[in-house]
Amino acid sequence: MDNKIIASQKLVRQTETEVVNISQIYEKLLKKSKQPLNRLDVLYELALGEVMTQGQLAQRINRPKQTINNIITKMQQEGLVDLTPLKTDGRKKVISLTKKGRIAAAKDLDFMFQVEDRLVDAMGTVKMQQLIELEREYAKNLQTIAEEF
Repeated sequence: MDNKIIASQKLVRQTETEVVNISQIYEKLLKKSKQPLNRLDVLYELALGEVMTQGQLAQRINRPKQTINNIITKMQQEGLVDLTPLKTDGRKKVISLTKKGRIAAAKDLDFMFQVEDRLVDAMGTVKMQQLIELEREYAKNLQTIAEEF
C-alpha cells in the first residue's frame, strides 16, 4: 500500500475510534439510571417534546420497530405515554409523554440533560454545529462512496 492510503486509513480509524469512545461514555452514563438502554433512548427522545410516530421514533434512535412497539406498549401500560391517532392517517399514532411520563423522564434523565448542557457550554454552540455538519458530510460521503463498491 502506498503512503497516502495508509494515512487515509489511519485518519478513518481515528474517527471511528472517537465515535466508539463517545458511544461508550454515553452507555456508562445511561447505566447510572438503572433503566434498560433502549427504554432510556425512547424516554430521552420523547422528553424532548417532538411529536412522532413509533416508526419515526424507531428510525430516530436506530432500533427495530418491534423493539419500539414493545417499549411503548409497556410504557403505555405504566401510564407513561399516550398514543393519539394522526388526523391524516388514523392507523398511525403519535406518542407523547403523560404527566407521569414527564416526571419519570425528569427523574431518569435530568443528570443526562445536565451533562449535555455542560458539554455544549464547554464546546460552544458554533463548534457543536460544526461537528454536526462534519458528521453529516462524513456520513453522506461514506454512503456515496460505499455505493460504488
